[in-house]
Amino acid sequence: MREVSVIRDAAGLAGLGAEWDELLARSASDTVFLTWDWLSTWWEVYGGEIEPCVATVREDGRLVAAAPCKIEERRRYGLTFRQLEFIGTGRAVCPDFLDLVVEAGREPELVPVLVAALEAERTWDKLALTDVPDGSPVRAPLVAALAAGGLRPRSEVACVCPYLPLPATWADLEAGLTHNFRRNHRKKRRRLGAVLAPWRAGEDVRPAIATLALLHQERMETSGRGGNFWRPDYRAFHERFAERAARRGWLYLAFLERDGKAIGARYGFLYRGTYYAYQSGFDPAAADDSPGEVLLGLVIEDLIGRGAREFNFLRGAQPHKFHWTDLRRETVRLEGWPRTARSHALALVDRMAAERRRLRRRFPGLFGPRVAAPEARRVEAGATA
Repeated sequence: MREVSVIRDAAGLAGLGAEWDELLARSASDTVFLTWDWLSTWWEVYGGEIEPCVATVREDGRLVAAAPCKIEERRRYGLTFRQLEFIGTGRAVCPDFLDLVVEAGREPELVPVLVAALEAERTWDKLALTDVPDGSPVRAPLVAALAAGGLRPRSEVACVCPYLPLPATWADLEAGLTHNFRRNHRKKRRRLGAVLAPWRAGEDVRPAIATLALLHQERMETSGRGGNFWRPDYRAFHERFAERAARRGWLYLAFLERDGKAIGARYGFLYRGTYYAYQSGFDPAAADDSPGEVLLGLVIEDLIGRGAREFNFLRGAQPHKFHWTDLRRETVRLEGWPRTARSHALALVDRMAAERRRLRRRFPGLFGPRVAAPEARRVEAGATA
């Protein structure tokens, strides 16, 4: 027997915790950013004024599909509107690889059921599902279901996410690097004279996060990008999630130490063989000695020793990532608008903004210097340094 429902209150949302990760493990969407620990931590910190809108499908009581969504009020172009989007993103917390969570192989069958349930909750003006993997098996049935429901779907590339498959040994990885980069990286390691100091299970997480936050802020502020750890809610989110990730065995936090002092830090999550490189920072006073590059190499080497299969750099096509790999994945933003006057106006201005972005990418000289919008600046500041 199939049961379809939409959770619209915090108590109902909390009730999903016992079965969520079991469904996630059976799906093709299994990433650390869709775990119950990530979603529930986000809700604890940011969910106070937000409405959950989580569609679920059960068969004989067993959870087989879910759309982990929320409704937030937004304001753009002078219009105030209610947007349906994923839980776990926003407020400067910018994960990649979000999705509907559906039993693998059943996406064409179950995605339309989820979309119909969300569409029936006509308390929102726009659907915006961000950071969906381009190759997700959910994507095609999701777009088809939006179109069938009269929601006028549109998709746009959101982010480029470089990644590096990890071989069995560091020597194997070095053999795949260019000669000049390999030689220079070895020289930088010797010149810096620093060592890797990974966080160990059982150690206190919060002092480690405090050191990371300090190094990240110093790096970002000297480069003019501001950083996000000065925000109490952002700091609280990562303190809580890092503690939960530590208990799960997912936390990977490592420092670059010279003369007993941390001059660099990398923070991420080793989840099901993939390392998600979420955040980093280093002491600007050591910038001439390339601490960021040295730390990255040491972390990759350490992860290979731990048996990790992939280093995922996450969003951003920063040049330093492509010294290590030429592989990348893309995420997309999927949008849809009901057939109402307000949604029609939103669709029109959104399409105009998308066309402007396309023209800016193709003909950057026509638009003059780019000034990022506040949300874009938050995303940039949240990317790895």
